[in-house]
Parts: sequence; C-alpha cells; structure tokens
Amino acid sequence: MKYHPSRRLCRYTGTCLAAMLPHWFDTYDWDLVIPIPSSISQLRQRTFNQCVLIARPIAHALHLPLPLFALSRTDRKAPQASLRHEQRPRNVLNAFTAAPRLVTGRRVLLVDDVITTGATTAAAITALAKAGAESVDVVAAARAPAWLRYRSAVEARFPGTGLFPSSENVP
Repeated sequence: MKYHPSRRLCRYTGTCLAAMLPHWFDTYDWDLVIPIPSSISQLRQRTFNQCVLIARPIAHALHLPLPLFALSRTDRKAPQASLRHEQRPRNVLNAFTAAPRLVTGRRVLLVDDVITTGATTAAAITALAKAGAESVDVVAAARAPAWLRYRSAVEARFPGTGLFPSSENVP
C-alpha cells in the first residue's frame, strides 16, 4: 500500500478491518474515525494517504464522521521507515496536533496502516488526548513483531496513552 501504491488495496483493507471490528472490540461507541495523517512529502510521492483510504470504509460501515483535519502533522520529520527503531519515538515527539473543536469529549477510533514500534500511533494518541478526546482506540492493518519489543520504551516517552493494555490479545 505504501511502497507500491494501490488505492484499491487500501480500500479493500479498510473493508476487511471494518468487518473484523466486532471480533476485536466488545463494544464500540466511537464518535469519530480519524486516520493518521501523511506528511506533505509522503502525499506528493504517493499521491494519497493510505490511512484515509483505509479509514473511509470503516467510517462508512460504522456510520461515523471521518474528519480529515481533526489530526494534522505539525512539522516535517524524517520518514519513520528511514530510521532505526530506537530513533522513532524522538522523531515523532510533538509531530501531531489535534483540533479541540472536533475532538473534545469525543471517543475516537484512530486508523493506522502499520504499527512497527508504536511511536507514530502514540504521538497521535497524545495529540488527541491533549486536545480533549475522551478516549482513543486504535485499529491498524498490521502490527510488526518489533511492537512487542518497543512497547515499554514508547509508552515511557508517551505516558498515559494506554496503548494496547494487553498486546497479547491484539491480533
């Protein structure tokens, strides 16, 4: 989806994820579906945000709004994939900002494509929490084995995110 861009694969992935939500969440009472935003350079290179295309069928299936500007990138950072895993949390520290008028008091389903170390996801959750989101759940198309190794380091950099309270139960 990212390195060999395929809009069709992104939409299909979103449809599959939407179908799996009842198996992964006991209840879902979200108010919004919010995709991880791409950087300007990624958008220029790929011509689309894969997380938006994944999130659209999810929002549609749940009959929820998909506010594309509720979460945005604040500055230009090095692409996470270009960095060693240990460098990623620092790279995305304060990389996002959320619009309080859109997220305050809202329960958010955050959509990511791939969670490798969890640093990008944690930074996005932190921004949503600072803007007043009541809660943030995460769904991603894939999770790398590195997540289990880097989980505690990422949570230490982004305290209070509550990332995957029980990683063992997350597919």
